[in-house]
Amino acid sequence: NFYDGVLKGKTAAYTDKTIVNKPRETKIFEEIQTINNEDYFVDYLVENDDIVENGDEGYKSITSAIENAEEGDTLTVVGDIMNTDDIVVPEGKEFTLDLNGHDIDTSKPITNNGDMTITNSDGDETKTITYYGSGYLITNNSGNTLTIDGVKIDSPYVIDNKANATLNTSNTTITSTKVSINNLGTWIA
Repeated sequence: NFYDGVLKGKTAAYTDKTIVNKPRETKIFEEIQTINNEDYFVDYLVENDDIVENGDEGYKSITSAIENAEEGDTLTVVGDIMNTDDIVVPEGKEFTLDLNGHDIDTSKPITNNGDMTITNSDGDETKTITYYGSGYLITNNSGNTLTIDGVKIDSPYVIDNKANATLNTSNTTITSTKVSINNLGTWIA
């Protein structure tokens, strides 16, 4: 957990994937400072730039963008994201999350209780959603629809598609060391 303060180190102040909790809508900024003729990596929290756009509106977290999305909206990622917030799609939400050629690294899972599409309109097949948490990256709950198109996903456990849930995948690459898709519902590939 990192809530305040400064991290300093001669080789690195931290490793990107080791901080799993930090205040919402913040990122870790790194710079090099010279102290007594020695370089130190210095990291501290700063407010996020807008990382997701919905039309003309910018958001500093995926969670904020989803909370404010209306039916049929496209949430466009405008920068690589290191997410440490649980991402919960509320019941009845219907929207598209467009990676737009950016990576999402997350230590927290995605829970779909609505109708969510994840796509990458940029067409860059190297851009990835990478999960560093435990359990499944995405849980698609009963009665909901998850569509993934043109996205690369890397996670030990990728998708838990519950009974009576619908999963649509196309042009998608999944890399998993454990279980790629646990399917108890309908899966259309």
